[in-house]
Amino acid sequence: MTAIPISLSLILLLAADPAELFQRAYQLQQAGDYTQAAEAYREFLKAKPDEVAALSNLGVVLVKLGRYDEAIAEYEAAEKILPNEPRIGLNLALAYSKSGRLTEAAAKLDTLPRDNQVILLLADTRLRMGENQRVIDLLAPLGRGQRGLIVSPPRVGKTILLKEIAKAIRVNHPDIVLIILLVDERPEE
Repeated sequence: MTAIPISLSLILLLAADPAELFQRAYQLQQAGDYTQAAEAYREFLKAKPDEVAALSNLGVVLVKLGRYDEAIAEYEAAEKILPNEPRIGLNLALAYSKSGRLTEAAAKLDTLPRDNQVILLLADTRLRMGENQRVIDLLAPLGRGQRGLIVSPPRVGKTILLKEIAKAIRVNHPDIVLIILLVDERPEE
């Protein structure tokens, strides 16, 4: 028996329930099929145009597809419905910055509560570690505004690695504010 490919259009016709359609769009998004996910979110929004989660998710998908102006429009529509939602504001600032509209991104970040502001404008800027940390540059490159977590058994050199990374950032990028938190470490570390 051969498998019959099912198009998204057929799925949309079969899924009369908007909740099922939203779930399917989310599954497509998680699977990385952003084009189909965008189409499914748009179909869902025809039934429920004021659904903030769908507008926001559609914005995320459109950013992944590089369609920043469309993403900005979706985030702005979501922001009209829920004006004080910081996640929508942060996503809107990110879409502005990725589209090259840095002044609008900075203005949007300034309107957010201070505890919700994240360094987004330079989050895509890669940090160079230098010759001593070449392996990190190749295998796990670091960027501005990035958080990291190192998990390993005791006494294998996590702290030494962190010190070397911090030293490389301090030497190669003196403008960066560096914060390192060692959780549940021995006092001598």
